[in-house]
Amino acid sequence: MAQIEFKNVYKRFSEKRVALYDVNFKVEKGDFVFLVGKTGAGKTTILRHIYMELFPDEGSVLWEGVSTRKMRKSEILKVRRKMGIIFQDLKLLLNRTVSENIEFVLRLSGEKEVKPRIWQVLHNVGIVGEAQVVAGELSRGELQRLAVARAIVTNPEILLADEPFGNINKDDAIEILKILMDFNSSGSTVIIATHNVELLEEVKKKRVIEIDEGRIINEY
Repeated sequence: MAQIEFKNVYKRFSEKRVALYDVNFKVEKGDFVFLVGKTGAGKTTILRHIYMELFPDEGSVLWEGVSTRKMRKSEILKVRRKMGIIFQDLKLLLNRTVSENIEFVLRLSGEKEVKPRIWQVLHNVGIVGEAQVVAGELSRGELQRLAVARAIVTNPEILLADEPFGNINKDDAIEILKILMDFNSSGSTVIIATHNVELLEEVKKKRVIEIDEGRIINEY
């Protein structure tokens, strides 16, 4: 059984704007998947269906065989706890320190021993030296690393990353990608939405789903 499956998914934001058109694909546990396409192609809309901010107008999105539209609110919350998300706008607490941003997520997950987890994840992403720095004072690359740390600190089963290489230089982007690859090596699924196709060659074992105007035009 696939971890995630899209079956004939359509999503319309208006009569004239079809965001997703007959989208079909599967993601197996442990996959490393790139959703690639230009801005507005439908990549973010797919991610929003996976974390159930959106639901299909037609067709089905299945989580381990269960349709998201048939899930109760309690079931949706349970599934969301299995996810880590790197949002395109990061959604960080810019007036809090780096460590406080991580602590906030751990407290929400019910974790009691937070300090060792905070140190370990910040070490893993390379910003342990900035632990007490206010997030708003970080560089763009450091902010991106913090967003990654926050998304992976609870060891989620699946990581969703929406344009995690945006607005950072190539060296920083490659370092972020290496962190995501390392996280994937532990068995977690990683799905990355990006228009930066140059980085695909950095990953040997991957799946690529190309999207254009809400349609899947290629998959390999």
